[in-house]
Amino acid sequence: MNHKFEIKDQELMKLNDLFFQFTRMYADYANSIYNPFAFKLVIEELKKIKEFANNLKPEQEFDKLFLRHIMCGISAQEIFADYFSNPETKYSIKDVITALHGPGTLELVEENIKRMPFRKQWERIQLLNFLRPRFVRNDTPEARGMIEKMIPKFKKNILKLGVENGFIPKKYDFELVLLPPYGEERSNFRAELNRLELSSKSFLCIRDPSKYRIQPALAYLEASHELLGHGGHMQFSLQFPTTLHLGSFSVYHMANKCVTEGVAMDREKWGMDYIKDNKEKLELSDAELKSVILNNEVRNAELAIYPHYAILKERERKEKGFDMQQYLKENGFPYFFWKDTRWQPVINIVQAMFELAYIAGDELVKKVRERIEKEFGVEYVALNQAFINEALASGCWAWEVYPDFVIWYLKNIKKE
Repeated sequence: MNHKFEIKDQELMKLNDLFFQFTRMYADYANSIYNPFAFKLVIEELKKIKEFANNLKPEQEFDKLFLRHIMCGISAQEIFADYFSNPETKYSIKDVITALHGPGTLELVEENIKRMPFRKQWERIQLLNFLRPRFVRNDTPEARGMIEKMIPKFKKNILKLGVENGFIPKKYDFELVLLPPYGEERSNFRAELNRLELSSKSFLCIRDPSKYRIQPALAYLEASHELLGHGGHMQFSLQFPTTLHLGSFSVYHMANKCVTEGVAMDREKWGMDYIKDNKEKLELSDAELKSVILNNEVRNAELAIYPHYAILKERERKEKGFDMQQYLKENGFPYFFWKDTRWQPVINIVQAMFELAYIAGDELVKKVRERIEKEFGVEYVALNQAFINEALASGCWAWEVYPDFVIWYLKNIKKE
């Protein structure tokens, strides 16, 4: 990866700097949407940036893509801010979802719920009931010691496999930390620190008749999502201007969240294929492998439930005459979802907007892969899979621009 994407147009680079600094302020605003003073500042700054951007007329194809990326971000941030902070907003929650993740996102979410894999949910329950008596708590001395001993080899393997598949650059390294069995245990990738933090629960300790062993299937899935997805995306994006870098809690572009999560979900699918192909090497029994597969499929299918519930509650509050129970009943949702609409805990509506990125992003990257095959052919895809994987993770583009950029990259960038 020796490419360097520099924008020669000085006015466009100024726009990059203006918008990047604005996203830092916007991150603070997104956590203060109740604050009318913060909202006023955001709108005033957005107006200045939009006026500046509207006067730019780039000639180069890459520069045109970059300007579209900024404009999509401006639109998403403007609609989000107006909806959540302006008491007289003209926008609906669906408008916000479309601005952040693209048209058709809400419909996609609802179709996912209607297709809920109830049979697989049940099979997962039955398998876990069969396997659970053999699980050993991973905060016990034997489990923790075995997991820590496994970590160096695990890290080396992830790096090797990531480079071979074009998910991360060559000669890349990162910090790997095993989280303690208390406090915040969710696995995550810290972009600012280039640090993968894996939950100790990602490694299952199992008691066989004659020995203890560690089953790392979930750790491979989470590492493929967090490191080969977000970590690789970060590394491949450093060759671009700052507004195309991987965001963090201190930078909010708003229109690229589904791209970052879509790339990570794409890598997660590879992680599952790796687990299937290396069942014996990972010491997975048939039942354990089936449990891992079912758990992943069902968990991803269930991603839509809580965000959608929060959206419906929001519609009840905002839209006169809207009854969520009646809506669910009349639109073909499973009985349990509409029989009593108080059964689910409501997540914050702002958090729900971000959670939709997993669903929208997964679909977006899938569609981009289909477009690549259509434009370049099956043979090209088979021979250039690692290069395609690199292209998919090069720059954290706004959803509207991302498909066009990936095609541009494959046509214009020389494969190393």
